[in-house]
Amino acid sequence: MEFKEYYFYRVSSIVEYNDLVENGGEIHLNDWMVFLENCCYLETLTGCNLNFIDSEPPYYENTNQLITDTANLSNWYNQHGEKWTIQKADKYVYKKRRGHTVFF
Repeated sequence: MEFKEYYFYRVSSIVEYNDLVENGGEIHLNDWMVFLENCCYLETLTGCNLNFIDSEPPYYENTNQLITDTANLSNWYNQHGEKWTIQKADKYVYKKRRGHTVFF
């Protein structure tokens, strides 16, 4: 798998979770955890602040917020994506979450 596929898999997982919430589907704890992990990962990697409501379960207040977030994430990828590999991104996120300064 290439970084582009990996990155946009995470973005599409956020969209799919939102579709589940909007359509009144049954939301399990694992769904929340995957959604929150993808949001946290992408926020840490990109520096983009995602606009979902952090509640139980987490959700987007409206579709426009989700559209804005996915557009911002796509723009980040278009500007920076070629510089990354999956391994480099995972290492960066891992270290940033632990409060380390990361240089690449």
